[in-house]
Amino acid sequence: MGRKAGSDTQKNKGNIFQIWLRSWKEWRVNHHPKNAFTKVALRQYLAELLGTALFVYVSTGTVVALGAESGLPSPAFNVAIALVFGFAVAAMIYATAQVSGGHLNPAVTLPLVLTSNKNAFKGLFYMISQILGGMLGSAFVRASLPEVLWRRSLLGVTTLSNGVTQGQGVFVEAVLTFILVFTVFGTVKLDMTPHTMGQMAALSIGLAVLACHMMGASLTGPSINPARSFGPAVAGGYWQDQWVYWVGPLTGGILAGFVYQFLLTPDPNEPTPGNEERKDREEEEGEGSEEGSEEEGEEKGEEGEKKKGGKKKKKKGGKGEEGEEKKEGEEKKKKGGKGEEGEEEAEEMKEKKPKKKKEKLKRAVVKKIEETEISSDPHRTF
Repeated sequence: MGRKAGSDTQKNKGNIFQIWLRSWKEWRVNHHPKNAFTKVALRQYLAELLGTALFVYVSTGTVVALGAESGLPSPAFNVAIALVFGFAVAAMIYATAQVSGGHLNPAVTLPLVLTSNKNAFKGLFYMISQILGGMLGSAFVRASLPEVLWRRSLLGVTTLSNGVTQGQGVFVEAVLTFILVFTVFGTVKLDMTPHTMGQMAALSIGLAVLACHMMGASLTGPSINPARSFGPAVAGGYWQDQWVYWVGPLTGGILAGFVYQFLLTPDPNEPTPGNEERKDREEEEGEGSEEGSEEEGEEKGEEGEKKKGGKKKKKKGGKGEEGEEKKEGEEKKKKGGKGEEGEEEAEEMKEKKPKKKKEKLKRAVVKKIEETEISSDPHRTF
């Protein structure tokens, strides 16, 4: 899930709130519509659609299959459903993270957009893809099973149960989605945060989903994902309390994003482990660029010396070999006793040059990608 910071939005100096404000003021750089209509972006939308469709198919399909055998609900049923939802989410995030970041949930994408961790236009198409994916997954469930089976559980649609009111349902969904999005912001690599859990991020998100389903299974379903609720509602034609599963998750997700972004994320200049690592990397990159510029200067100086030597030879004409020998003697005197040490240093420099040339080529490739496409990174994490 790890990725290079600043691929979708440009990082600037200042505290977190100032960076966020500036990112929206400079929307032509950070949220340009061009970013949403590239080949990379189209692959990302397809990954979100397929990932959400497969997640909804497996998770709601399990609800239908277990409901047909044991009835709804029971403690064993709730545990089984929680495990399926948690591991299915983790698997699909791992599957799509290298392409789209593995959002698979409008309640995750919207907070990322509002906190300027995701291009706004791209985020809109992400959410559309996720909703279409939910519908496609539910259509697959309906096509896979006899009507007698899926009618009993309404294709796994989310409903309020045990006397839970609509207001309570919104509150439960908001709190559970807060937990999910809070985990996302705390574990994945974002443009505005210096930390990441790397490959463990997807598993931690899956465990958060598992825990939320253990608590909410007998209350609201739960949903914590509007696309997961909308798909079965469309395919099964059941719309009761559908608004609860949009207002609750989106509200909880937005609150979690803003709380983590502006209250818990350290400013770029604070002495935290993540910031210290970032500064060390920047210093190493700066030293590398300085060494490269010094080498270029030395090469130019050598070329200039050769040209001057050629001009001097033309002026002096036929002084011959004696003059050249005198010059060589004087140069040797100036260099003094460098001897073998100077030769060893020269050899070391020759060995370093190919490595530095490779680094320069890599930087040139990155620059070209950034020039052709504002989002150079295929969004390997959120």
